[in-house]
Amino acid sequence: MIRRVMQSRAICAIAGFLIGAAVFGGSAAIAAGIAAQPRTAEVVIDGQPADLMGYLIEGSHYFKLRDISEKLAPGGKDFSIVWDGGNNRVLIDTSKPYTPESSSAPQATAPETPAPVTDIPGGTAVDHSLQANPAIFDWYFTRAKYNTDRQRVLDTGEIVTGWGPFEPSSEAALIAANKFFDGLSQMSDLDTVRKLNDFLCAHMVYRDNSSFSGNDFWLSTAYGVCEDYAQIFRYMCYRAGIPCIYITGVADGNGHAWNEVYIDGEWLFYDGNLSDARQSIALGDAAVGRHTYTAGSQQSIMYHKELFVPSSTL
Repeated sequence: MIRRVMQSRAICAIAGFLIGAAVFGGSAAIAAGIAAQPRTAEVVIDGQPADLMGYLIEGSHYFKLRDISEKLAPGGKDFSIVWDGGNNRVLIDTSKPYTPESSSAPQATAPETPAPVTDIPGGTAVDHSLQANPAIFDWYFTRAKYNTDRQRVLDTGEIVTGWGPFEPSSEAALIAANKFFDGLSQMSDLDTVRKLNDFLCAHMVYRDNSSFSGNDFWLSTAYGVCEDYAQIFRYMCYRAGIPCIYITGVADGNGHAWNEVYIDGEWLFYDGNLSDARQSIALGDAAVGRHTYTAGSQQSIMYHKELFVPSSTL
């Protein structure tokens, strides 16, 4: 072990002599058309003199790698030195003894295939959590959960959470809904949300103790409370391709439901119930002042925002 360490240090020291791979064989430098003059020079290895036949080429001394290995380990028993012509390099292996076979160029080997990543939380192929705002993670909303949920979103195209019975079910209601959404395809996100709001206010009437009907909403008039406004708007955003979050909290001291919708790079408050009451869109600053999140819900809201649009809460 001590000898091997000394040999390795010697190799590092000799590297400073400009050892030319071009003169791996004795006449290689001359054959290449380089003026090389044989010259004996004293070389000291680990404090011991080692006379080597070198070559003076344009003012620099060059030595054969084979001669150097012989001096480091007499007989070359402890070193394998190979000229890899295909890659234009010299290979020195201090762990492999020299044999006549080992002096030939090595066979080409296929590049190693990187080992598959196995430590990504959640077992997904990509660590999606690295793209999300780190502030969303806690003991429940873990990176593993995010990776699993985010992969589901990517696989399904999900951009909102569920909407219950708010999807139209009759053939006539489906035709009416499809016709409406087909007309939104060329609009900006902001103009699209305004169109959703206009349709919502025209087809919804606030009424306590009412049972909302998705078919009635698309064909005539539906009745419901703030939760129904927020749920149907979430479904409309899904069909329009706009990320949307359903939120429950407090407004003016009472329990309330509303949405946050992602428009032009930011999440904005939207309140369909308030819009209908005012007959003007309650979006952004027009909706945010009276709304308060339910205690403890903000982490979940941030998580779902990041689930649909990574880095959107930074």
